[in-house]
Amino acid sequence: MPVTVYGPIISAVSTTAWYTSTSTTVGSLYIHSFTCDGTDNWDQRRCEYERQRQDRAVAYKKAEDWLMENLSDEQRDSYSKELFFEVIGSESRRMYRVRRGLSGVRNVQEMKKAITGRWKIARTLCFHPAGDLPEGDILLTQKVLLERDEEYVRKVANFS
Repeated sequence: MPVTVYGPIISAVSTTAWYTSTSTTVGSLYIHSFTCDGTDNWDQRRCEYERQRQDRAVAYKKAEDWLMENLSDEQRDSYSKELFFEVIGSESRRMYRVRRGLSGVRNVQEMKKAITGRWKIARTLCFHPAGDLPEGDILLTQKVLLERDEEYVRKVANFS
C-alpha cells in the first residue's frame, strides 16, 4: 500500500524471514509498509495482521486530522489540552461536552450551570455511529449531529 506523506521523513528498511518492512516517521506518526515474503501459513497470517494494524493506524490518524480540521479554534484548544470540546445544541442551545477516550460510549455530557455559576454534568448521553470506526470519526459525527440535528440525537440517545 503506497503512502504519500509530506514533511520531515525518517525511513528505514528491515528484513526478517517472513516480511520486509519499510518504516517511516512523520511527526509522531510511525508508518510501516509490509511485503510478505514467507510461504508458511503462519507467516502469511502474521504479515496480514501487521498490514491490517498499519491500515488501522493510518485510518485513525486521518480521522483525527479530519476532526481537528472541523473544530473551531476554541474547540481545538480545549480538545488538545483537556481531551474534550464543547458543542451548543441546534434547537435547545444546551451545552454538550464531547469527551475523547471512551470510544463513543457514554462520552457526551449534557452540561448545566449550577447556582455557583460553574458548569456541572446534568446527564450523560450514549449515541454513536454503527460500526468499528476510528475515534476521530465518532467524535466528529457526534459534534455534527448535536450542532445540526439535536432533536434526532435526543430521540435516539440513551441517557443516564
